Amino acid sequence: MFEHFVQAFSHLNGHLILLAGILFTLGIMLADPVFERNITWLISYPVWVYKNIEKLMDHLSNSLLTFLFIFFFNAINLFLGLVSGFLILLPVLLAIWTGLNVGIIVRKMMIEQNQNGSLWLIFLNPVAVFELPAGWISFSIGLEMGIKYLSALNYTVVGSLFLQRLPVFFYLVIPMLLVAALLEASMIHYLKDKMGDKDD
Repeated sequence: MFEHFVQAFSHLNGHLILLAGILFTLGIMLADPVFERNITWLISYPVWVYKNIEKLMDHLSNSLLTFLFIFFFNAINLFLGLVSGFLILLPVLLAIWTGLNVGIIVRKMMIEQNQNGSLWLIFLNPVAVFELPAGWISFSIGLEMGIKYLSALNYTVVGSLFLQRLPVFFYLVIPMLLVAALLEASMIHYLKDKMGDKDD
C-alpha cells in the first residue's frame, strides 16, 4: 500500500499543480467583479448549486449522510476536472470556472450572513487545506493530458497517460477529499447544533 502512495507522489507535476492553483485563484479574483456587475450567465449556476445544496443540507440531519454527499459531490466534480484533459484546453477553463464558482458561492453566503470579509479567507478555511490541493492536483492531471495531446497529437498516448495518472486520483485526491468531507460535515452539524441550542 505504501508503495502505491509513493508511486502516486512520484507522478505529481509541481509546475502544473502551481498553474492549476493560479488559474483557480484567478477565478476567485474574478468572483467579486462578476457579482458586483451582476453578470447573470456566470452567477446563475453557482447560486443555483448553493441554494439546492443549502436545501439538501437542511434535510440531512445525519452526519454520515452529509459526509457522503459532500465527498461524492466533490469527488465527481474533481474526476470530471481530470478527464477534461481529453478536451485539451478545457482544464484551463474549468480551473478558472471552479474558482469563480467557489468565490461567488462564498460571497453569496457572506451577504446572507451580513458579512463583508475578503474572499481570500477561503484559503484559511481548514477544509480548504485538503479540498483545494485535491482540486489542483486533479486539474494538473487534466492540464498534463492536454499538453500531451498538443505535443503528440495522438489520443492513444493521452489515454495511456490517463491510466498512468489514475492512481494519483485514488491514492492522493480521494483520501484528501475524505478528510475534507469529514471536517466539513463535522463543522456543519456542530454549527447546526449550536444554532439549535440558541433557539431553545
